[in-house]
Amino acid sequence: MLSFPVKRILGLLLVLCVLRPTWSYAQEGAFLAPIPEIRESVALDTDGAVVKQFGTARDYIADERWDDAIDLLSRIAESRGKTLVKTSAGHYVSTARYADMMIAGLPSGGLAAYRRRVDSLARKWFESGKRHHDETMLRQVVNRSFNSSYGDDAIWLLGEWAWQQGETAAARSYWTQLVPIASDSQRSMSVAALRYPDTSYLLGDVLARLVLCSLAEGDRERSDRERETFRRLFPNVEGELAARRGRLADILDAVSSESKHWSFPAAKTALATFAVDARRAGSMPRSVDVGAALWSVDLPITEFPSTRSKPALPEIGPLSYYPVVSAGIVLVNDSERIYAWDASTGKPAWPVDDDASAIIYPPVSERVPRDLPSTAVGVPHFTMSVHEGRLFAKMGTPITSPSDATRLLALPSDLVCLDLEHGQGKLVWKTSAHELDAGTPDKASSVFEGTPIVHDDRLFVALSSRQPQTQTSVACLDAGNGKLIWIQKVCAALSGPTHHQDVVAHQLLTLAHGVIYFSTNQGAIAALDAFDGTMKWVVTYETRSVDDPSATNDQTRHTLKPCLYYRGTIAAAPNDTDDVFGIDAATGTVLWRHRLRGGTWHLLGARQGTLVASGARLWGIEIDTGTVNWQIGSADPATFGYGRGLLAGNEVLWPKRDEIFTVHQRTGELLRRIPLTRLHGESGGNLTIAKGILLIAQPTRLVGFGQIDGTESEPGDKSAASHSQTDAAGKPVLVRPRSSNVRSPAD
Repeated sequence: MLSFPVKRILGLLLVLCVLRPTWSYAQEGAFLAPIPEIRESVALDTDGAVVKQFGTARDYIADERWDDAIDLLSRIAESRGKTLVKTSAGHYVSTARYADMMIAGLPSGGLAAYRRRVDSLARKWFESGKRHHDETMLRQVVNRSFNSSYGDDAIWLLGEWAWQQGETAAARSYWTQLVPIASDSQRSMSVAALRYPDTSYLLGDVLARLVLCSLAEGDRERSDRERETFRRLFPNVEGELAARRGRLADILDAVSSESKHWSFPAAKTALATFAVDARRAGSMPRSVDVGAALWSVDLPITEFPSTRSKPALPEIGPLSYYPVVSAGIVLVNDSERIYAWDASTGKPAWPVDDDASAIIYPPVSERVPRDLPSTAVGVPHFTMSVHEGRLFAKMGTPITSPSDATRLLALPSDLVCLDLEHGQGKLVWKTSAHELDAGTPDKASSVFEGTPIVHDDRLFVALSSRQPQTQTSVACLDAGNGKLIWIQKVCAALSGPTHHQDVVAHQLLTLAHGVIYFSTNQGAIAALDAFDGTMKWVVTYETRSVDDPSATNDQTRHTLKPCLYYRGTIAAAPNDTDDVFGIDAATGTVLWRHRLRGGTWHLLGARQGTLVASGARLWGIEIDTGTVNWQIGSADPATFGYGRGLLAGNEVLWPKRDEIFTVHQRTGELLRRIPLTRLHGESGGNLTIAKGILLIAQPTRLVGFGQIDGTESEPGDKSAASHSQTDAAGKPVLVRPRSSNVRSPAD
């Protein structure tokens, strides 16, 4: 939380909502216009009969037959609420959401008829939720009676509670639902947003709270733009905000001035999962001044089909390992084993007298090596998640789409939970993907796609099965015992590998504010409600045709790129397209779409409004608009990135084959070049920071580098740093700074 007085901050944060794309406003009746087709590569759970029923409901509304329309829309939401309906080319929402959108567009007479039916139950839910501070009951109001007379009260209160908990992005998401949509956008359904139709809360009060969210997030550029817009739209509106009474625009200006002295919670200091946390946009609090190599350990050689020859990627094996860190312990896994080393020394974290190795799972008696079938194609990756002292990992076969022959073998695919805090890696529970198939005709067909993400007492993981096309699902399990809570099919691929091919992959989910985001790499990006798995929206796109089967083994095209969530925007770079998407997290509306030269191999994170992506080059992209603010790199393959980099402090650490570039996140300025091969005889790889030590996970080794002065450097403090310019070919040229201090624009 901020070190600002709590009551004043509460008022402040209640003042700003993301103004995207504009503040304008009327919500008209939703309808399904003729939709142009795109060549989709997935099958989704849609129902043509539901589309006809929506047409009938529109006819009832046109004739002002309110009871008939409400009856029909309610039946659709209850019986087919989890199916999808297309709203525009490449965009789908759940039928329940679409029914709510139609009800929200009813004229006053229709809304009154609807509320006579639902207000009694909605009031009980709301009053119970408010009395007992029960978010579940308030979400019940929002999810099942959004347009009731108590819908806006539940939304407002959920926003307040999220604000009190420091969840500014969640507060923004709630309060934004009280801002009406531009009527032209609603008419075309290009923006499939659901907004409360006639809130009693004043628009100025809502928008002011949204501005505070930007201030609390430390995004001064954004908050300055929003304050300017607010003053233009509401110059004389008065109200109470931040424990003050007066003109809201003046109060916001005063709060903005005071916010310069606010302190913010420290960023996470350890990588608890891939890309730091479940939002996949994480940044480490401090960078490192890399010194000498302190220690190194060997990693298992990954059995993996040969890649096509690439000048910058010699065939020494893939960069498969992504360490996580917990309490000074570095953890790495492959398909069969989990290893633990002390971050400071590189020695086994919990050595056993008769087994001095770093393996903590499985026990010696259970270690049975397994090789990939010779028909396997793809790139193996290994990740894990740490949550509240427990380690969660996917173990067993890396094959996610088995051939007909392999499926008969029932290769193991398990999730394991280990106790790190009290048990030194002792197994707590183990669940097989085959157990989730108990009620299906084709038993033992599912495999876990990748490592799970964990929130509170729930665990979320992707699964695949081939029956006969590859089908992708998301499952929710109890994090305490591994028991299934729900499972939801997402899509099925219309085409895919041949039946004699085993495909190796590793799909990761993203979680933010109760919503799971999933880039399936099959032509679809989906959002699901984490509570019950209901599909909220799906975006489809045309996939890249793969003429050369060996492209499946291409490390540059098959990297780990889960969705990245940052302040209401989803960034996605699926492996089956060359494009990067910016998507509105609430509605699934595609805000921007770009193709970066040379391809996007990694989405490294986002900070201060800048999305950092890497590949052959490194890019800084304004996440709200998709504008490329800076790029660094050249067309020379020798300068391509090699491994996954890291955001740390105000810097990006970008690994190359023989060095690491340190680049300023906001400006793209090259601050330092850290030689690896020349000074240490090492190469680049996937980067991690643990206890001030830089870890590089190479194809077959994990190396720990200390700092030059032995202490962690403060972000932005680079007194001896260098920066760069580029020559005509775009190749970095090292230039000494004019001043002894290189300061961040945020300083």
